[in-house]
Amino acid sequence: MLVSVPRGYPERTLAAAALIGIVVLVAVGINRPVWLDEANSVLVASRGFQGIIDSLRRENNLPGYYFLLSIWMRLFGDSEIALRSLSALFYLSGAGAAAALGKRLSGEMRCGWYSGFFYILSPLAARNAQNIRMYALLGLLSGLSILAFLKLCADKDRSLGAWIGFVAATAAGLLTHVWFGFVVAGQFLALLVWERSEARRFAIAAVATAAPLAVWWGPYFIEQSRDGATDWMARLSVPVAVTAVTEFYGLVPAAILYFLAAVMLARGRVPVTNRVR
Repeated sequence: MLVSVPRGYPERTLAAAALIGIVVLVAVGINRPVWLDEANSVLVASRGFQGIIDSLRRENNLPGYYFLLSIWMRLFGDSEIALRSLSALFYLSGAGAAAALGKRLSGEMRCGWYSGFFYILSPLAARNAQNIRMYALLGLLSGLSILAFLKLCADKDRSLGAWIGFVAATAAGLLTHVWFGFVVAGQFLALLVWERSEARRFAIAAVATAAPLAVWWGPYFIEQSRDGATDWMARLSVPVAVTAVTEFYGLVPAAILYFLAAVMLARGRVPVTNRVR
């Protein structure tokens, strides 16, 4: 079970360190004043659902997080603690998803604990643990989408629940941030390498996940692409790409982790299908 107590001394130490990290990263500074982008999130979310749509038509964000933040504000108010608690909840849930993914890929709870621990201590994830922005939610949805993807395409689960799980998590991600498309692209690339026979199934599921974005938000997305809201963003280049794939842990730690992952892949130590039932 994911909540089982770690038995080994290193894992117990890890769990204690993770608990301390959670307390520090979630509780310390949670009542600090909001900053510019956070204030904009609060302003947009405070306008209700239709107001959110009208506001986002003039910028480059998607509505998923703002809808959730709007509901959260109605339930818990708009104090700094209340506003930041939503991101803290997503951050903790994202660590849980990372732990579940580590256990799923390895079949060992020990790997699950390490995965959750490394997620908690990621500079990028920790930085957004309290931010009133969509990034903590994006991390959670990425983990849930990958877990559902493995169930659907790696385990070849034909159940309705497997389809719904993948479509719901991935559609939510696509409605949260435009860069979530890279998660879907990575999943498709994994299929091309390991499970080509599942490409058709994935294509059908991917179309279903993109439908809400294309059908409902499509007209607004076209407006967003024409209003100049993305002119400030750096154009894709080699330095930008390197930053994108190393920012989660930093350049040196990311290089070490990618190297170890490549070695394990080459040795067949990272199974795509779960051999431990």
